Amino acid sequence: MENTTQKVESPGAVTLSEERSSIPLPDPALKPERVQKELREAVAAERARRVGGWGWSALPDLGGFVRVKRFGSPRVAAMYAMFATEHAQFTGQHVSVSIDSLGQVAILLQAPDPGLTEMGCQFARDLG
Repeated sequence: MENTTQKVESPGAVTLSEERSSIPLPDPALKPERVQKELREAVAAERARRVGGWGWSALPDLGGFVRVKRFGSPRVAAMYAMFATEHAQFTGQHVSVSIDSLGQVAILLQAPDPGLTEMGCQFARDLG
């Protein structure tokens, strides 16, 4: 009997060599719990890097990210703050918003313990 092997590839399949990711793979000698912890931290760091590219700054002491925007008038700033809080409520994000009389809005996006979620990244991207 002849033993044959046929290689079948899915059109949407991605091999490891084709995958472009900046998330480092953990040491394979680690225990599974430690590997999971390191992967969660690496994913959270990658998301924080992406959000930082959109103009948000990390505030590790407060457990979140902040973005300050300036507008031409306090009225426009208030309308933007209202939009941000409504969007946060719609997407399930926890934010704190403050407005000053010069037309500046500061938005603090709180990140849960394992780090910023993908929905949090999308929220930050939506607000610019």
